[in-house]
Amino acid sequence: MKELLPRRGHTVHVAGDGRAALAALEQDHFDVMLLDIHMPELDGFQVVASQRQREQGTGRRLPVIALTARSAERERECCLQAGMDDYLVKPVRATELFEAIDRVVSHPTIAHDVDVGIPGDLIDRRALMAACDGDEELLQKMCQHFQTFVPGRLAEVSEAFRDRDGKRLREAAHKLGGMVSSFSATAAEAAALLGQLGSEGKIDEATQTCSRLNEIVERLLSVINTLSVEQLQ
Repeated sequence: MKELLPRRGHTVHVAGDGRAALAALEQDHFDVMLLDIHMPELDGFQVVASQRQREQGTGRRLPVIALTARSAERERECCLQAGMDDYLVKPVRATELFEAIDRVVSHPTIAHDVDVGIPGDLIDRRALMAACDGDEELLQKMCQHFQTFVPGRLAEVSEAFRDRDGKRLREAAHKLGGMVSSFSATAAEAAALLGQLGSEGKIDEATQTCSRLNEIVERLLSVINTLSVEQLQ
């Protein structure tokens, strides 16, 4: 998103956690906020609740677009009821992102359902093309980011599983899932299932899923160097 938004004329301010987001909103004026639901310090629901409270009596309302890895209808309704104006499921496609910004900035509306699709092969070509907006340079930056950070996230998952720490496993799987979701729906599904099993304390039942996730990510790492926009078309 940091790469995509400036290409459409937007200036981007990134906040690393919920408290930093609220602090930024106090210090500057923004036209729209892209709000991740799962953040450290304060989550997206707490952030939007604080922002809406601040706005009471001012006549102002900051458009807020929720970003989440969960596509369940219940999650969507929770976001809208919490005071958010639109809702996008990660991995967010460039066209959907800009359409959502246009909707909430120009004329706020109820969010439309997002068709995320679930391709069965290793690389989710459509999602990856949408994520990089068909730009070769951006695709290569995404691949470099994947190679740099995904192995560490995968190691965190393996360590949490080895230590039988369900909470850590859920958090590590969620972080990894967010990083692989633009590349592989299969990997994202495995990470989501692993996170669910971790949250339920079903460590023994997670053995097969953990092994499958490791295998998928290793396969992705083995082909990431060869990816190009031409191959994805």
